[in-house]
Amino acid sequence: MPTPNTVQKELECAFKSNMSRFDVSLLTQEDEEDALDVLAVAFKDDPKFAWVDCLEESDPDKDQKKYNFSRCLQAYSNHRVLNGKRGVALGARDEHGELIGCMTLVPSSCSRERIVDNIAANVRLGTTPMEKTEEYCPDSRRRLEAIGKLPKRRDQHMSDAHRWICLQSIGIRPEDRGKGYARELLRLLTKTADSLLVPVYVEADSKNDESMYKKFGFRTVETVHAHVAGDKSPTSNLTLYLMRRNPRYAHRRVSCAQMTGAENKYYERAHISSRIRFETVPAS
Repeated sequence: MPTPNTVQKELECAFKSNMSRFDVSLLTQEDEEDALDVLAVAFKDDPKFAWVDCLEESDPDKDQKKYNFSRCLQAYSNHRVLNGKRGVALGARDEHGELIGCMTLVPSSCSRERIVDNIAANVRLGTTPMEKTEEYCPDSRRRLEAIGKLPKRRDQHMSDAHRWICLQSIGIRPEDRGKGYARELLRLLTKTADSLLVPVYVEADSKNDESMYKKFGFRTVETVHAHVAGDKSPTSNLTLYLMRRNPRYAHRRVSCAQMTGAENKYYERAHISSRIRFETVPAS
């Protein structure tokens, strides 16, 4: 049975082999602060983040609070990915070498957070913004707890796959959107997932994002309407689209001879007929 570190290294090697543009590369621990800043800016006005922070439009410090909130949540959810201990992070850079986009990915072997990891995050990152009730609305914490139930839905939708990839975050600085960076990151992700014969899971929080992911082969497997009991504010409801993309080779007849070395290593015992089954047993 491959260990999480083995799977992570395989994922990194697969991405390296599929990279075709100089401005997309694997990020290292040295890039962590820059990556968090990119993600914080990119997600500052994201529908899910805005639903959780539920700041008043009249708040004079709203923009700064949104940035602080976004950076804090990104740090909590992605710091172990960005330091290479729980997944893989890729970055897109402009012509000057500045990091302007980031994508974080978690393989299924690392998808479940451990209690010790949460304790370490609290020690390193401190309290979340929701603890500061004088800055954020009282429902922020309860809304975040509602979002925290989504991993169980994810695991159910991916339960038939022996291994899979979770697209945890993908963000581009607002001033650099529309230049193809997100498209290149997603192209690289889908190409790599196809080469490894694994499905990909992602959560979209707007119809526009859902439509974008559909262009890359994702399909919506469940629509979730998040709501906190007793919350009667105008922003009380949030709609999320849980999406999955199956690898292209899953619907083709392939032989072990057609697989790459990495694929063959884990799928040489696969049942091969009209398609490859996700629940195959890895080679020991």
